[in-house]
Amino acid sequence: MMRSGANRPRGRGVAFRPLEHRVLAPERRTVACRRRLAPCRFGRIDRAVQRRDPAVRVRLVADGRHVLADVWTSVGVVTGLGLVHLTGRAWLDPLVALLVALSLMWTGFRLVRHAAGGLLDEEDPMLLNRVLAALQRYVGGGVIRVHHLRAIRSGRFQHVEAHLVVPEFWSVERAHDLSEEVAARIMRDLGVEGEMVFHTDPCHRIYCAVCDLEECPIRREPFREATPLTLEEAVQPDMPREALS
Repeated sequence: MMRSGANRPRGRGVAFRPLEHRVLAPERRTVACRRRLAPCRFGRIDRAVQRRDPAVRVRLVADGRHVLADVWTSVGVVTGLGLVHLTGRAWLDPLVALLVALSLMWTGFRLVRHAAGGLLDEEDPMLLNRVLAALQRYVGGGVIRVHHLRAIRSGRFQHVEAHLVVPEFWSVERAHDLSEEVAARIMRDLGVEGEMVFHTDPCHRIYCAVCDLEECPIRREPFREATPLTLEEAVQPDMPREALS
């Protein structure tokens, strides 16, 4: 497409054909666009993608991009013919063809880049947000805060890792049992294939203001309110050095 579009303005390649011989082509292209675009309307593809695991999500996105690429190709054909018909300037048609070709190349690059991310264990921001939303439901009762959150995908398999802040007077066994239980519930809530690993950290009595644990013999200050987790806080590798207020 790019070679043909680049050669035509210089008089090379296939010669232009009269528009009269292709009067029905724009109408057929318009009907084809409407049929191809119908599955993409009202966010149907986006909603379907959100409900799928990442391996299926890649295929759905690729199929959707393919449909949209066909639509833009048809739009380019109709636009090029229309501009030539209205202005009489034949060079507008190959110019539109070059723009459509560049758009198709960019779409292909994005698809390959996204697929390669799964093979290279790239961090998945969408999965991070889903994990954070699931974690929020279990904050409290000993689950004080979460930091150093990481989520990567490798094909269909999801690996989530985080540091779970628990009361420092808890035994290792109690902290381990809680972390295992929370991890299992979160993975079940997410509905994906994979694993979640928690490393437990002692609270060092810097979270007293946001910790709602009632029976705490080492509390420095009274509980004020439970603040929601944020992605910025959850991905921080280190705990704060000063008490939260």
